Amino acid sequence: MHTTTIVQPVAPRYVVTEQDGTLRITLPSRKQWLTIIPAGLFVVAWAAIMIVVAIGGVLVLLQLLAHPETLAVELFPLIFFTIWIGLFSVGGLIALYTTLWNLAGREVIDVSRQRIRLSRIIPGWGRSRDYLAEHIRDLRVSPLFIRRFYRHRINLFSLGEGQGQLAFDYGARTIRFADADEAEAKMILDEIRQRFP
Repeated sequence: MHTTTIVQPVAPRYVVTEQDGTLRITLPSRKQWLTIIPAGLFVVAWAAIMIVVAIGGVLVLLQLLAHPETLAVELFPLIFFTIWIGLFSVGGLIALYTTLWNLAGREVIDVSRQRIRLSRIIPGWGRSRDYLAEHIRDLRVSPLFIRRFYRHRINLFSLGEGQGQLAFDYGARTIRFADADEAEAKMILDEIRQRFP
């Protein structure tokens, strides 16, 4: 006997609000567990190592202050260690941002007659860019055909820059935004066009 399952349509993730002539579309980040788990584990290890390093650094500094004549002998290891800890810190901060973005991040698209503001917000930090309406051309759905594995890698290393299913031309550049499925991107574009034909 053959059974058929009826697939229910998926509801959009975005939320639309309007205030003072500005249309706001809030799109929560995708919860990509293949990125969250390893990045989160790295953040935990990174935080533990940084605590140990901070304690060790204070002890070494106190020893150098007590015996300044040893500074010449310990200079090369100190320089190497400082460079290493700097690079390790950058990696930890990228992993922390990636984890927070995947868990609680959101993309906010504010559209008005004067501009489009694109914001990426995580708890405690946000970044916005304004694009003036007079320079925006050809707002459209422009699908990115990237395999799922590569999309995870792009999210990790680009911090979300230059990806998304919506695009517009701004001068000689193409600006991409709205990390959504193509169908959801079409719905977002319809929301914008209904308010700003």
